[in-house]
Amino acid sequence: VGLVLLDLSGNIAYHVRHSLTFQDVESYYAAVGHLARCALDCLGLQPSDVLGAGISLPAILSGDGSHAVNAGPLGVLKIARSSLEAFLPFACALCNDANAGGFADFWAMSSAGNFGGRSLAYLSVSDTVGGSIMIDGRMYTGLHQHSAEFGHMTLIPGGEKCYCGQLGCAYAYLNTRRLAEMAGGELESFFQRLEAGEPRFLEVWDQYLDYLALAINNIRIALDLDIIIGGYLGRYIGPYMAELKRRAGKRNMFEGTGDYLLASTQVCEAAA
Repeated sequence: VGLVLLDLSGNIAYHVRHSLTFQDVESYYAAVGHLARCALDCLGLQPSDVLGAGISLPAILSGDGSHAVNAGPLGVLKIARSSLEAFLPFACALCNDANAGGFADFWAMSSAGNFGGRSLAYLSVSDTVGGSIMIDGRMYTGLHQHSAEFGHMTLIPGGEKCYCGQLGCAYAYLNTRRLAEMAGGELESFFQRLEAGEPRFLEVWDQYLDYLALAINNIRIALDLDIIIGGYLGRYIGPYMAELKRRAGKRNMFEGTGDYLLASTQVCEAAA
């Protein structure tokens, strides 16, 4: 659970990350509420000082935003907003995590929310893989709130099984949990060992970059937009952007370059 308190200009006033295995039970939601109250206490704030809470989930949301209709990565389908609101002392809104992370980057890159005519795509690569799209300064969510589900594009036909039940989805090859599990469950440790030049980590990363470049090129071909690399991966991708651009450029049939790629500027709990 990542928690961030923002001031009215969007600046981070406080943040904390707490390990808490998701369960669709009252005790879990109570623990999240306790985390929020502790954050307020740390800053000497009262619940009345907070305008509201946005809750980002790796899930597809209902049209009215009252619940998640498919939170497969968390092992459940439906999560009601009311389950969390019962333990949070302010108004709440649910948001897809990739849309939330994308909006944070769009905001930061567009003069504090002056989006104007900016059009961008955001590829969120974390334990889940998703994304968001901004067209002419407005978030494009699709007819059924299903846009930019980049993690469920077929990357390798007949390949590894995805949690959605299909074979070969981008998620199955790009989720950062695959990398973290090589290093005792810590993504930071993976990149430390990669930087140290351990052969097995170099080999896995080389293949990973190929898969990532393939997915990125598919997005670019479909949308013809600049693409931000975000999610957990966005925190670590900076030193590898030149190589990623090179590989994406080799697949680019038009400009022959990967210069349309951007690293996320929001490296602290982007989705939150």
